[in-house]
This record gives sequence, structure tokens and C-alpha cells, in this order.
Amino acid sequence: MKRVVLAVCCAAALGGLPSAHAADRTRTARHVTNEAPPVTAAGSPAAKPIELAPPHATATVVGANPAYVGQMTQVEVALWRDSRADNQVAPFFPELRVHGAIALLAPTAPPPEEREDGGVTFLVQKRHYLLFPQRPGSVQVPSIQVELPAPQGASVAVQTPPLELTAAAVSVNGGAQPLIARNVQVERHVEGDLEGLRVGDALTVSVRVTAEDTHALVLPAHAAPELSGLTRYPEEPRTRTRAVRGQYSAERVDTATYVARDFGRYTLPRLSVGWLDPETGELHEAVAPALSFRARPNPRLGLGCLGGPAAAARATGALGALLLLVALGIYTARRVAARRARRARVARTSGEKAAFAALLEAARAGKDGATLTALYRWLHFAITGVPTLERLREADHDPELAASTEALEGRLCASAMAGSAAAIVRPLKRYRKSSRPAPEGRAQLPELNSRVWRVDSRERSDTSRGSETKQTEE
Repeated sequence: MKRVVLAVCCAAALGGLPSAHAADRTRTARHVTNEAPPVTAAGSPAAKPIELAPPHATATVVGANPAYVGQMTQVEVALWRDSRADNQVAPFFPELRVHGAIALLAPTAPPPEEREDGGVTFLVQKRHYLLFPQRPGSVQVPSIQVELPAPQGASVAVQTPPLELTAAAVSVNGGAQPLIARNVQVERHVEGDLEGLRVGDALTVSVRVTAEDTHALVLPAHAAPELSGLTRYPEEPRTRTRAVRGQYSAERVDTATYVARDFGRYTLPRLSVGWLDPETGELHEAVAPALSFRARPNPRLGLGCLGGPAAAARATGALGALLLLVALGIYTARRVAARRARRARVARTSGEKAAFAALLEAARAGKDGATLTALYRWLHFAITGVPTLERLREADHDPELAASTEALEGRLCASAMAGSAAAIVRPLKRYRKSSRPAPEGRAQLPELNSRVWRVDSRERSDTSRGSETKQTEE
């Protein structure tokens, strides 16, 4: 600063330099025209202005070309400016619209670099555009206009030449269009106690999809499904795209909170994301399995422990069905018991036991006609074949039974035979006891033993009758 003041003073004293206002105008002109500073020697002419190379822009496809439909490819736009220019203001790269493709300006930019072209050193600034073709065929990328702001407020615009991309369709057998990326994964995370979930409790379900070599904008969404009995509160999806040394990774998280409104069982469906590796051309599938859980009644809610009216109706319906089953079981049991009782009554009235009971009742009452009728009815069960009194006497050989049956027939034929129908009771009981078959489940004795038993019983009967006769005579 001292040197400048000293030079100005010396020049003013010698009268060889212009005034201070002229010096200011010279500095302003040099700033605008990028001229070299004038020679400070007294009376020396100003140096010739430097001619700067005009700025220009280029565009190049640095990604896959041709690419699959939906695959991420990149267009690199480079702005070239003469490095000798002053005030290198940051340029403005606009948004890009491409017919038949999604175009995004990359979130990051590489640092500027110096490159020489035609003997001129340029400062090169680059930005990348991410393109995702949406239809097969040719995709035309229009010119991109890059603006250079100037210090005086005016701006300079340069344009890139147009480009052409080629997109190829992915052949899938009737399925959805796969995601073109690498290392695709889908995960489901649950925040909350699934095992102890009760009516009124909440749980948060998050679906996270991650992939490489793509952008979060094209990752598939997985909205939480509506489930009857659960109240859903979805949240805004969270997306993130990172670029580290030119390698992109994307993430999308869809989150929803469920509140158990009714008791019951619920299932979140299976999730799948089909994807194609652009390097190998192989199809893959990322899967998150289905998730089932149950909401239990909440005793702390009192009358609302089951949930809303739908749950109460469902519980009432289940209770009604249970009561209906119980009533049906009781009705069936009663019907079976009544049927068994009816069969028992029929058996008592029409079986051998009932017939013998009726015979004893008539005989003890002294009714000869009723006794003989009941006797013939009982013989249908006691004797095989034609039931007659002669066959009864032949089968038993009991003198008392023969005498009592003959007396019964004689009284009914108006013969002068004394006696009572009750005399037939004791010999009939002996005969029935000796000839009745063994109950089911017991081993029956052979026929020989049965005959021996009948003989023994008759001998005992004869002995007892003889002893009774002897006592009577005495």
C-alpha cells in the first residue's frame, strides 16, 4: 500500500499520470474486459486485453446404453470455462424433462477439475442426470441449457447437443415389471408385543426395501393393508438415496401403526419384490413371509374387553352356536334315552321275562283261564317248536308240573278236579331255572352237563317231595 501511494505521489509530482478519477475508470474497465493491468512506468502504453476462450457444454451417456426399461442410466453434462476468467460464478443446471423417461438431477456433484483443450486450460464442472426409461425403443434426450451468471447481472447460456438412448423391454411371463437393480432386499419389522397383544393395544409395522444401482424414487411402495378389526394409521414413506464414489444405494420405508379394535386372529400378507440384475440378466425375488398374530380380550376395558360391536356380535354368535350344540346334545341324549326306555318297556311286555311274570301273576291270583292263556304265551319262549303242554311235560318229566297242568286243564273242562292254579307256580319256577340259557358273556355248559343238572334237580325235587309226603303221613 505504501508503494502504491508513493508511486501515485511521484507520478503526480512529475505530471506523467492521469488524475485519480481517471485511475478509477481504468480499474473499472479492466475488471469488465478482463484486461491485463497497465504498466506502472510513467508514460508507458496499456497492455493488450486477454482474449478468453468462450464457454461451452457437452453431454455424454456414462451409464448403460442400451438399457432395460426401468434401469438407471446416467447422462453427464460438463461445463467448460476458461480458467483465466475472473469471478468463476457457480453455473445453474436446470431440471430435465425427457419424453418416455424419468429424469432426475443427481443429488451430488463431483469437484471441478482443470483440463486442457486446444492449448487452453479450462475449468470443467460436471453434473449427472439420472434417467429411467419407461418404454422400450428410442428415447430422445433434448438439449440442456446451462446458465452462467455474470457479475453485472446479465447471464450467459450455453447448450449441450441432444442425445439418444435405447431401452430394451424385460420379458416376464405374465408378471409385473421387475425392479432393475442389484442386491434387492425386503424386510418387515414389528414394534410391539405380538404375543401379549390385547384389544386396545397398538403395534407398528415397517416394510423396508433396499437396493443398489437405482434411486429411491423407483422403489416399489408397500402400503399397509386394511384389516377388519384393526384401525390403521399410515405414515409418510421415508426415502433415501446415497451416492458414494459413483455407486448408488436406495432405501424406502413404509410404516403404519395398527390398533387392535376387536379380538381375533389377523394375518399380514406375504410381500415380494421381483428384480432383475442388470449385470447378469437374471431374475430374482425378494420375499418377506406372511405374519399372523392374535388380539386377545382385554379385561381392563370392562364391558368393552372384546372390542367393538362386530367383535361382540361374533362372540355372541360363537356363544349362541355353543349353546345350540349343547341343546342339540341334550335333545339327542333324551331321544336316545326315551328310545331305550321304550325298547325296555317293549321287552318287558313282550319278552320271556314279561310273559313269565304275567303267568305267575295269573297263577297266584287263582285265575285258571288267565293262567292257561299266560302259560301258552310263555311256552312260545320256553319251548322250541309247537308250544303245547304235552311237550312241556315231556321236556321236564316233573310229576308235580304234570299234575298241576293236568289239574288246570281238568278244571277248565268242567271236571270235578280240585286244586288251584297257584300249584303250578313252584314247578314252573324249577323248570325255568333249570332250562333257562346262561346270560351273555358267560360260558355256557355243554349239553351233557345241562342234562345232568336237570337230572340232579329232578332227583332233589323227588327227594324233597318224598320227605314232605313222609312228614305228612306221620
